[in-house]
Amino acid sequence: MEIRAYLEEFKSHLRPLPKAEQEEIYAYYEEFFLDSGKSVAEIKSEYGNPRNFARIIIADTLMNGDVMVVEKKMSKVSVAWMIILGILATPMILPFAVGMFALLIGVSATVASLAFSIYVGLFSFGIAGLVMFVSGISVVFTSFATGVFSMGMGLLLMGAFMILLRLANKFTAFLFRLFMNLLKWMGRLIMRKNKKGGMTNVK
Repeated sequence: MEIRAYLEEFKSHLRPLPKAEQEEIYAYYEEFFLDSGKSVAEIKSEYGNPRNFARIIIADTLMNGDVMVVEKKMSKVSVAWMIILGILATPMILPFAVGMFALLIGVSATVASLAFSIYVGLFSFGIAGLVMFVSGISVVFTSFATGVFSMGMGLLLMGAFMILLRLANKFTAFLFRLFMNLLKWMGRLIMRKNKKGGMTNVK
């Protein structure tokens, strides 16, 4: 593989980024690699294959101030996934890598289980309200007071469910922001430990 072919493949994996960003990054590394005098084998040894190198650059871009530009094209989950792929593509010392990913998995599992528990509890609350309301309708003609009471409690529970659901959505978004901040911190820490000459964000 020639350096030009390496660069073209590298550029093809930068598609998640805006077009202007792709062109700027490509121009930077085109000049850098061609001026370095290194062979393709040396570039691969130092930076990895084109796909992994692109993943590292994308993750670096997402972690260093350009998130708002890219998030217009990508969902927040996609942004998180691209950062994770970039971290995975970064060479790491094994004990350090194991520690970082154990932390990431632990935090991810905690956030996911907490969010799941909140929504399960809320939907159970909403279903209980719906059941009470329907039950009230079914008995209102035989026991007016009981039927009205059940319908009222059902409406109250369903109203509370709608309010709490909005709060749960905000809380889940807050948890996701905390997770993203942790993910970016981990990525920056790993990349600082493995930063090589020229492997920087061009912005």
